[in-house]
Amino acid sequence: MKKGVIFGTLAGIMLLSLTGCGNSGTKLTCTQSDEQEQGTLREDMVVTFKEDHIDTLDITFQIDVNDEYAEYVDELEDSMKDLIEQYEKYATDYDVRTSGNTIRGILRVEYNKLSEEAREEADLNDVTYDSMKEEMEDSGFTCR
Repeated sequence: MKKGVIFGTLAGIMLLSLTGCGNSGTKLTCTQSDEQEQGTLREDMVVTFKEDHIDTLDITFQIDVNDEYAEYVDELEDSMKDLIEQYEKYATDYDVRTSGNTIRGILRVEYNKLSEEAREEADLNDVTYDSMKEEMEDSGFTCR
């Protein structure tokens, strides 16, 4: 199974997402869906901005595994949990759950709850709304 594509996509999303923003009172919503032989991956990202930085970042994903690959669901769930846990120091909430052949996950980042060290490490202080939107769209997302 080409689960590496799914893992790579989600990892890329999270890394891009943790790069910061600007524009006070603005919300950026980006979505992407990728259908493959093994199933469908849908990713949604909502970023709200306050002053010159992220206020909140919410990432959700859903993987619908086709029946022919159902035997990989538990392995894929474990891999997604491992991936999301890598962002634990940034996240105020994260979870991965499975129901049947569907794996759902969330990751939430709240800027004001991050240490200054975590903000700097994730480069959350310097990226603008426009540059983030452009980067996400260049990565295949549709943003509004």
